[in-house]
Amino acid sequence: MDVRWDQALDGLDSDRRAIIDCAAQLKTSLASLKSDSNKIKDLATGEAFATLFTELLLAIDRFRSEPLSEDLRTSIVDEVIGTCGHYGLERVSCAGKVNLREHEVVGLIKTCDASKDGEIARVERDGYRLGVRLLRPARVVVFRYEEG
Repeated sequence: MDVRWDQALDGLDSDRRAIIDCAAQLKTSLASLKSDSNKIKDLATGEAFATLFTELLLAIDRFRSEPLSEDLRTSIVDEVIGTCGHYGLERVSCAGKVNLREHEVVGLIKTCDASKDGEIARVERDGYRLGVRLLRPARVVVFRYEEG
C-alpha cells in the first residue's frame, strides 16, 4: 500500500478514537445534567422535603393528641431538632466567649472577675446553622467585667 494511504488511514483512526472519547465525555456530562435536573425538579415540587415533612408531622401529631405537659413540650422540641439535624441543622455553640458572628448579645451581667469578661453567661434563644450558613444567631447574655 502507498505510504500516503497508510498515513490517511492512521489519521482517520486517530480521528475515530477522538470522536469515541468525545462521545463518552458527552454521555457522562449528559448523565450528570440529568441527575442535576432531577434534583432541581425534586426541590421545585417539594419532593426533596417529603421525608422531613413526614417526620415533622409525627411530632405535630404527638403535640395534638397527648395532654400538654412540660415533658411533652421538651420531648417534641427535641424530636423536631433531632429530625432537622438529620438534614444538616446544627445548634450554634454557646460555650466560652461571645462570637458576634454567631451570637446576638441581648443582655449583660456585671462581674468583678476579669477572666469572665466576654463569656456567655446564659442562652436566651438557641441559634442554628445549616452547613456554613447561619440561619439565626443565638441570643445570649454575656458577662461584662467592671472594676469594683
